[in-house]
Amino acid sequence: MTLKKIRGTLIFVLSVLSVLAFDPYIFYTFLSSWIYKIIYLLSFAIVIFFLLWHRNIKLPPLKFCLVIGIQFVTWTIYSAVHLDTAYWSRCFYLAFTFLIFLSLYNFSDIHSFVKVNVILVTVQAAMAAIAFFLVLSGILEPLFEYSNLDGRTGYCYGLTCSNFVLGNIIRAAGYFDEPGALAFWGVYSLIINKMFIKNRVIEITLIIGLIFTLSMAYFIQLALYLLFFYSKKPQVIIPICLLLVTGGIIVAGQGRDSEIYTLTIRRFERGSSGKIESSRDDLTHMAKEQFKVHPILGTGVKEMEKLPYMADNPFETLATDGIVGTFIIYLPLLFVLADKKSFSKEMFISVMILMAGYLQRPFHVRLIHYIFLFSFCYLALSQKNKQSS
Repeated sequence: MTLKKIRGTLIFVLSVLSVLAFDPYIFYTFLSSWIYKIIYLLSFAIVIFFLLWHRNIKLPPLKFCLVIGIQFVTWTIYSAVHLDTAYWSRCFYLAFTFLIFLSLYNFSDIHSFVKVNVILVTVQAAMAAIAFFLVLSGILEPLFEYSNLDGRTGYCYGLTCSNFVLGNIIRAAGYFDEPGALAFWGVYSLIINKMFIKNRVIEITLIIGLIFTLSMAYFIQLALYLLFFYSKKPQVIIPICLLLVTGGIIVAGQGRDSEIYTLTIRRFERGSSGKIESSRDDLTHMAKEQFKVHPILGTGVKEMEKLPYMADNPFETLATDGIVGTFIIYLPLLFVLADKKSFSKEMFISVMILMAGYLQRPFHVRLIHYIFLFSFCYLALSQKNKQSS
Protein backbone atom coordinates (compact mmCIF):
# COMPACT_ATOMS: atom_id res chain seq x y z
CA MET A 1 0.00 0.00 0.00
CA THR A 2 1.39 3.38 -1.03
CA LEU A 3 1.84 6.29 1.36
CA LYS A 4 -1.01 8.09 -0.38
CA LYS A 5 -3.42 5.19 0.23
CA ILE A 6 -2.27 4.81 3.83
CA ARG A 7 -2.88 8.51 4.41
CA GLY A 8 -6.33 8.38 2.82
CA THR A 9 -7.33 5.28 4.78
CA LEU A 10 -6.09 6.76 8.07
CA ILE A 11 -8.01 9.99 7.48
CA PHE A 12 -11.15 8.03 6.59
CA VAL A 13 -10.98 5.76 9.65
CA LEU A 14 -10.28 8.62 12.05
CA SER A 15 -13.18 10.60 10.58
CA VAL A 16 -15.59 7.71 11.15
CA LEU A 17 -14.22 7.06 14.65
CA SER A 18 -14.61 10.74 15.53
CA VAL A 19 -18.33 10.53 14.78
CA LEU A 20 -18.70 7.25 16.68
CA ALA A 21 -16.73 8.48 19.70
CA PHE A 22 -19.83 10.01 21.28
CA ASP A 23 -22.73 8.80 19.15
CA PRO A 24 -24.26 6.25 19.28
CA TYR A 25 -24.50 6.88 23.00
CA ILE A 26 -24.26 3.24 24.12
CA PHE A 27 -20.62 3.12 22.97
CA TYR A 28 -19.81 6.25 24.92
CA THR A 29 -21.26 4.85 28.15
CA PHE A 30 -18.61 2.13 28.29
CA LEU A 31 -15.67 4.40 27.51
CA SER A 32 -14.08 6.93 29.80
CA SER A 33 -14.52 10.49 28.56
CA TRP A 34 -10.79 10.83 28.00
CA ILE A 35 -10.87 8.12 25.32
CA TYR A 36 -13.12 10.05 22.95
CA LYS A 37 -11.19 13.23 23.76
CA ILE A 38 -8.01 11.44 22.70
CA ILE A 39 -9.70 10.40 19.47
CA TYR A 40 -10.67 14.03 18.81
CA LEU A 41 -7.19 15.36 19.62
CA LEU A 42 -5.49 12.61 17.62
CA SER A 43 -7.71 13.28 14.64
CA PHE A 44 -7.06 17.01 14.93
CA ALA A 45 -3.30 16.52 15.12
CA ILE A 46 -3.05 14.06 12.21
CA VAL A 47 -5.35 16.06 9.95
CA ILE A 48 -3.49 19.31 10.59
CA PHE A 49 -0.16 17.52 10.03
CA PHE A 50 -1.28 16.20 6.64
CA LEU A 51 -2.76 19.53 5.63
CA LEU A 52 0.45 21.37 6.51
CA TRP A 53 2.56 18.70 4.81
CA HIS A 54 0.49 18.75 1.62
CA ARG A 55 1.27 21.82 -0.46
CA ASN A 56 -1.66 21.86 -2.87
CA ILE A 57 -4.68 21.96 -0.60
CA LYS A 58 -8.00 22.39 -2.40
CA LEU A 59 -11.01 23.88 -0.68
CA PRO A 60 -14.50 22.33 -0.89
CA PRO A 61 -17.17 24.32 -2.80
CA LEU A 62 -17.09 27.99 -1.85
CA LYS A 63 -20.66 28.12 -0.54
CA PHE A 64 -19.96 25.15 1.73
CA CYS A 65 -16.95 26.95 3.21
CA LEU A 66 -18.90 30.20 3.42
CA VAL A 67 -21.79 28.79 5.46
CA ILE A 68 -19.38 27.23 7.98
CA GLY A 69 -17.47 30.51 8.17
CA ILE A 70 -20.64 32.54 8.78
CA GLN A 71 -21.71 30.22 11.59
CA PHE A 72 -18.24 30.30 13.16
CA VAL A 73 -18.13 34.11 13.18
CA THR A 74 -21.70 34.37 14.45
CA TRP A 75 -21.12 32.10 17.45
CA THR A 76 -17.89 33.94 18.24
CA ILE A 77 -19.87 37.19 18.37
CA TYR A 78 -22.61 35.52 20.42
CA SER A 79 -20.07 34.34 22.99
CA ALA A 80 -18.95 37.95 23.43
CA VAL A 81 -22.45 39.45 23.46
CA HIS A 82 -23.82 36.94 25.98
CA LEU A 83 -20.48 36.52 27.81
CA ASP A 84 -21.13 32.83 27.26
CA THR A 85 -18.32 30.34 26.73
CA ALA A 86 -20.86 27.63 25.78
CA TYR A 87 -20.79 29.02 22.24
CA TRP A 88 -17.14 27.99 22.00
CA SER A 89 -18.25 24.36 21.73
CA ARG A 90 -20.19 25.27 18.58
CA CYS A 91 -17.06 26.87 17.16
CA PHE A 92 -15.06 23.76 18.06
CA TYR A 93 -17.47 21.39 16.33
CA LEU A 94 -17.65 23.66 13.29
CA ALA A 95 -13.86 23.77 13.05
CA PHE A 96 -13.62 20.02 13.56
CA THR A 97 -16.32 19.36 10.97
CA PHE A 98 -14.57 21.61 8.46
CA LEU A 99 -11.24 19.86 9.05
CA ILE A 100 -12.90 16.46 8.51
CA PHE A 101 -14.47 17.53 5.23
CA LEU A 102 -11.34 19.38 4.11
CA SER A 103 -9.09 16.37 4.75
CA LEU A 104 -11.55 13.93 3.17
CA TYR A 105 -11.91 16.26 0.19
CA ASN A 106 -8.14 16.27 -0.36
CA PHE A 107 -7.02 12.84 0.79
CA SER A 108 -9.98 10.47 0.73
CA ASP A 109 -13.66 10.45 -0.34
CA ILE A 110 -16.48 12.44 1.24
CA HIS A 111 -19.18 10.44 -0.54
CA SER A 112 -17.91 7.15 0.90
CA PHE A 113 -17.66 8.72 4.35
CA VAL A 114 -21.28 9.88 4.18
CA LYS A 115 -22.40 6.47 2.89
CA VAL A 116 -20.70 4.68 5.80
CA ASN A 117 -22.51 6.92 8.30
CA VAL A 118 -25.82 6.23 6.55
CA ILE A 119 -25.18 2.47 6.54
CA LEU A 120 -24.35 2.48 10.26
CA VAL A 121 -27.72 4.07 11.03
CA THR A 122 -29.48 1.71 8.60
CA VAL A 123 -28.02 -1.36 10.30
CA GLN A 124 -29.30 -0.08 13.65
CA ALA A 125 -32.77 0.42 12.15
CA ALA A 126 -32.77 -3.14 10.77
CA MET A 127 -31.70 -4.65 14.09
CA ALA A 128 -34.28 -2.49 15.89
CA ALA A 129 -37.08 -4.06 13.83
CA ILE A 130 -35.83 -7.58 14.52
CA ALA A 131 -35.43 -6.85 18.23
CA PHE A 132 -38.92 -5.36 18.49
CA PHE A 133 -40.57 -8.60 17.35
CA LEU A 134 -38.24 -10.80 19.40
CA VAL A 135 -39.10 -8.81 22.53
CA LEU A 136 -42.79 -8.80 21.61
CA SER A 137 -42.74 -12.60 21.34
CA GLY A 138 -40.90 -12.93 24.66
CA ILE A 139 -37.76 -14.41 23.11
CA LEU A 140 -35.38 -11.51 23.76
CA GLU A 141 -34.64 -10.17 27.25
CA PRO A 142 -32.40 -7.24 28.30
CA LEU A 143 -28.74 -8.20 28.56
CA PHE A 144 -28.02 -5.39 31.01
CA GLU A 145 -29.20 -1.98 32.21
CA TYR A 146 -27.39 1.34 32.02
CA SER A 147 -28.06 4.98 32.86
CA ASN A 148 -28.68 7.67 30.26
CA LEU A 149 -27.33 11.20 30.57
CA ASP A 150 -30.78 12.38 31.64
CA GLY A 151 -30.86 9.82 34.45
CA ARG A 152 -33.39 7.48 32.86
CA THR A 153 -32.65 3.77 32.85
CA GLY A 154 -31.78 2.20 29.52
CA TYR A 155 -31.98 -1.46 28.57
CA CYS A 156 -29.59 -3.12 26.15
CA TYR A 157 -30.98 -6.09 24.23
CA GLY A 158 -27.88 -6.61 22.13
CA LEU A 159 -29.64 -5.95 18.83
CA THR A 160 -30.95 -2.62 20.10
CA CYS A 161 -31.35 -0.50 23.20
CA SER A 162 -34.37 1.24 24.67
CA ASN A 163 -35.22 3.61 27.48
CA PHE A 164 -38.90 2.70 27.16
CA VAL A 165 -40.06 -0.83 27.98
CA LEU A 166 -43.68 -1.65 28.68
CA GLY A 167 -44.16 -5.37 29.17
CA ASN A 168 -43.21 -6.94 25.84
CA ILE A 169 -43.30 -3.67 23.92
CA ILE A 170 -40.25 -1.48 23.46
CA ARG A 171 -39.51 1.72 21.61
CA ALA A 172 -36.31 0.76 19.82
CA ALA A 173 -33.46 3.27 20.03
CA GLY A 174 -30.69 1.45 18.20
CA TYR A 175 -27.55 2.28 20.16
CA PHE A 176 -28.58 5.89 20.74
CA ASP A 177 -29.80 7.33 24.04
CA GLU A 178 -33.47 7.36 23.02
CA PRO A 179 -35.80 6.21 20.21
CA GLY A 180 -36.28 9.76 18.92
CA ALA A 181 -32.56 10.04 18.24
CA LEU A 182 -32.51 6.93 16.04
CA ALA A 183 -35.58 8.24 14.22
CA PHE A 184 -33.98 11.66 13.74
CA TRP A 185 -30.69 10.39 12.29
CA GLY A 186 -32.67 7.75 10.41
CA VAL A 187 -34.66 10.41 8.55
CA TYR A 188 -31.45 12.30 7.74
CA SER A 189 -30.04 9.02 6.38
CA LEU A 190 -33.25 8.37 4.46
CA ILE A 191 -33.12 11.79 2.78
CA ILE A 192 -29.40 11.61 2.01
CA ASN A 193 -29.86 8.15 0.53
CA LYS A 194 -32.87 9.27 -1.53
CA MET A 195 -31.11 12.29 -2.97
CA PHE A 196 -27.52 11.15 -3.36
CA ILE A 197 -26.85 7.45 -2.66
CA LYS A 198 -30.04 6.07 -4.21
CA ASN A 199 -29.80 2.59 -2.68
CA ARG A 200 -33.23 0.91 -2.59
CA VAL A 201 -32.26 -1.60 0.12
CA ILE A 202 -31.15 1.20 2.43
CA GLU A 203 -34.37 3.11 1.75
CA ILE A 204 -36.72 0.20 2.45
CA THR A 205 -34.75 -0.84 5.55
CA LEU A 206 -34.90 2.65 7.01
CA ILE A 207 -38.58 3.20 6.20
CA ILE A 208 -39.63 -0.02 7.90
CA GLY A 209 -37.02 -0.23 10.66
CA LEU A 210 -37.62 3.30 11.97
CA ILE A 211 -41.31 2.54 12.50
CA PHE A 212 -40.33 0.58 15.62
CA THR A 213 -38.95 3.69 17.28
CA LEU A 214 -42.65 4.60 17.68
CA SER A 215 -41.59 8.20 17.16
CA MET A 216 -44.45 10.55 16.32
CA ALA A 217 -42.03 12.94 14.62
CA TYR A 218 -40.91 10.10 12.37
CA PHE A 219 -44.48 9.13 11.47
CA ILE A 220 -45.17 12.72 10.40
CA GLN A 221 -41.96 12.85 8.35
CA LEU A 222 -42.67 9.41 6.85
CA ALA A 223 -46.14 10.56 5.81
CA LEU A 224 -44.59 13.57 4.05
CA TYR A 225 -41.91 11.37 2.47
CA LEU A 226 -44.45 8.90 1.06
CA LEU A 227 -46.82 11.66 -0.01
CA PHE A 228 -44.24 13.57 -2.03
CA PHE A 229 -42.03 10.76 -3.32
CA TYR A 230 -44.43 7.80 -3.68
CA SER A 231 -47.94 9.23 -4.08
CA LYS A 232 -48.25 7.48 -7.44
CA LYS A 233 -46.85 4.13 -6.24
CA PRO A 234 -49.50 2.31 -4.15
CA GLN A 235 -47.36 -0.84 -4.11
CA VAL A 236 -45.00 1.05 -1.81
CA ILE A 237 -47.51 2.96 0.31
CA ILE A 238 -50.06 0.18 0.99
CA PRO A 239 -47.70 -2.31 2.79
CA ILE A 240 -46.27 0.46 4.95
CA CYS A 241 -49.74 1.78 5.82
CA LEU A 242 -50.83 -1.74 6.78
CA LEU A 243 -47.81 -2.05 9.05
CA LEU A 244 -48.57 1.32 10.67
CA VAL A 245 -52.23 0.41 11.18
CA THR A 246 -51.21 -2.88 12.80
CA GLY A 247 -48.87 -1.02 15.12
CA GLY A 248 -51.61 1.49 15.94
CA ILE A 249 -53.99 -1.33 16.86
CA ILE A 250 -51.37 -2.86 19.16
CA VAL A 251 -50.77 0.48 20.90
CA ALA A 252 -54.49 1.26 21.16
CA GLY A 253 -55.03 -2.18 22.66
CA GLN A 254 -52.88 -1.18 25.62
CA GLY A 255 -55.55 1.28 26.72
CA ARG A 256 -55.79 5.07 26.73
CA ASP A 257 -54.21 5.27 30.17
CA SER A 258 -51.11 3.28 29.24
CA GLU A 259 -47.77 5.03 29.04
CA ILE A 260 -47.12 3.92 25.47
CA TYR A 261 -50.49 5.35 24.39
CA THR A 262 -49.63 8.63 26.10
CA LEU A 263 -46.27 8.84 24.33
CA THR A 264 -47.67 8.01 20.89
CA ILE A 265 -51.32 8.30 19.84
CA ARG A 266 -52.33 10.79 22.55
CA ARG A 267 -49.89 13.31 21.12
CA PHE A 268 -52.32 13.71 18.24
CA GLU A 269 -55.45 14.00 20.40
CA ARG A 270 -56.94 17.29 21.47
CA GLY A 271 -58.25 17.89 24.94
CA SER A 272 -61.04 20.17 26.10
CA SER A 273 -58.70 23.15 25.73
CA GLY A 274 -58.41 22.43 22.03
CA LYS A 275 -54.66 21.93 22.12
CA ILE A 276 -52.82 18.71 21.41
CA GLU A 277 -52.30 16.66 24.57
CA SER A 278 -48.53 16.34 24.50
CA SER A 279 -45.83 16.32 27.14
CA ARG A 280 -44.20 19.10 25.14
CA ASP A 281 -47.12 21.53 25.48
CA ASP A 282 -45.79 23.09 28.67
CA LEU A 283 -42.24 23.15 27.32
CA THR A 284 -43.40 24.93 24.17
CA HIS A 285 -45.34 27.53 26.17
CA MET A 286 -42.39 28.20 28.48
CA ALA A 287 -39.92 28.52 25.59
CA LYS A 288 -42.31 30.79 23.70
CA GLU A 289 -42.61 33.13 26.67
CA GLN A 290 -38.83 33.13 27.13
CA PHE A 291 -38.37 33.94 23.44
CA LYS A 292 -40.53 37.05 23.89
CA VAL A 293 -38.08 38.32 26.53
CA HIS A 294 -35.08 38.35 24.14
CA PRO A 295 -36.48 37.87 20.61
CA ILE A 296 -33.53 39.10 18.54
CA LEU A 297 -30.41 37.47 20.03
CA GLY A 298 -32.03 35.08 22.50
CA THR A 299 -31.28 34.40 26.15
CA GLY A 300 -28.00 32.55 25.61
CA VAL A 301 -27.02 28.96 26.35
CA LYS A 302 -25.75 29.41 29.91
CA GLU A 303 -28.69 31.54 30.99
CA MET A 304 -31.14 29.02 29.54
CA GLU A 305 -29.49 26.29 31.61
CA LYS A 306 -30.28 28.28 34.76
CA LEU A 307 -33.99 28.38 33.86
CA PRO A 308 -36.49 25.50 34.16
CA TYR A 309 -36.09 22.86 31.43
CA MET A 310 -37.81 23.93 28.21
CA ALA A 311 -36.03 22.05 25.43
CA ASP A 312 -37.22 19.78 22.58
CA ASN A 313 -39.92 22.03 21.19
CA PRO A 314 -40.27 24.46 18.25
CA PHE A 315 -39.32 27.51 20.36
CA GLU A 316 -36.16 26.08 21.93
CA THR A 317 -33.69 27.63 19.48
CA LEU A 318 -35.67 30.88 19.33
CA ALA A 319 -35.57 31.18 23.11
CA THR A 320 -31.88 30.30 23.29
CA ASP A 321 -30.45 32.11 20.26
CA GLY A 322 -33.22 34.42 19.10
CA ILE A 323 -34.34 35.09 15.54
CA VAL A 324 -30.81 35.82 14.33
CA GLY A 325 -29.29 32.72 15.90
CA THR A 326 -32.09 30.43 14.70
CA PHE A 327 -31.60 31.73 11.15
CA ILE A 328 -27.87 31.02 11.39
CA ILE A 329 -28.40 27.53 12.83
CA TYR A 330 -30.46 26.44 9.84
CA LEU A 331 -28.45 28.46 7.32
CA PRO A 332 -26.92 25.33 5.69
CA LEU A 333 -30.40 24.16 4.65
CA LEU A 334 -31.30 27.65 3.45
CA PHE A 335 -28.08 27.75 1.39
CA VAL A 336 -29.20 24.54 -0.32
CA LEU A 337 -32.56 26.06 -1.22
CA ALA A 338 -30.93 29.28 -2.42
CA ASP A 339 -28.39 27.53 -4.67
CA LYS A 340 -29.71 27.65 -8.24
CA LYS A 341 -27.42 24.88 -9.47
CA SER A 342 -28.53 22.33 -6.87
CA PHE A 343 -32.13 23.43 -6.37
CA SER A 344 -34.90 21.12 -7.54
CA LYS A 345 -38.40 20.13 -6.47
CA GLU A 346 -37.00 17.01 -4.79
CA MET A 347 -34.38 19.08 -2.95
CA PHE A 348 -37.05 21.47 -1.68
CA ILE A 349 -39.17 18.53 -0.47
CA SER A 350 -36.15 17.00 1.26
CA VAL A 351 -35.38 20.19 3.16
CA MET A 352 -39.04 20.55 4.19
CA ILE A 353 -39.07 16.98 5.56
CA LEU A 354 -35.90 17.67 7.56
CA MET A 355 -37.34 20.94 8.86
CA ALA A 356 -40.48 19.09 9.97
CA GLY A 357 -38.25 16.99 12.23
CA TYR A 358 -36.69 20.11 13.73
CA LEU A 359 -40.09 21.24 14.98
CA GLN A 360 -39.95 18.47 17.60
CA ARG A 361 -36.20 18.03 17.98
CA PRO A 362 -34.45 21.38 17.37
CA PHE A 363 -30.75 21.60 16.62
CA HIS A 364 -28.60 20.24 19.44
CA VAL A 365 -24.84 20.74 19.56
CA ARG A 366 -23.28 17.34 18.86
CA LEU A 367 -20.63 16.35 16.36
CA ILE A 368 -22.95 13.84 14.67
CA HIS A 369 -25.44 16.64 14.04
CA TYR A 370 -22.85 18.82 12.34
CA ILE A 371 -21.65 15.84 10.30
CA PHE A 372 -25.11 14.88 9.02
CA LEU A 373 -26.24 18.47 8.42
CA PHE A 374 -23.10 19.47 6.54
CA SER A 375 -23.00 16.13 4.69
CA PHE A 376 -26.38 16.96 3.23
CA CYS A 377 -25.26 20.53 2.58
CA TYR A 378 -22.01 19.48 0.90
CA LEU A 379 -23.59 16.83 -1.31
CA ALA A 380 -26.35 19.22 -2.35
CA LEU A 381 -24.02 22.10 -3.16
CA SER A 382 -21.48 19.92 -4.99
CA GLN A 383 -23.91 17.63 -6.80
CA LYS A 384 -24.36 19.85 -9.84
CA ASN A 385 -21.46 22.14 -9.19
CA LYS A 386 -18.53 19.75 -9.38
CA GLN A 387 -16.91 21.62 -12.22
CA SER A 388 -16.47 24.69 -10.00
CA SER A 389 -15.30 22.86 -6.88
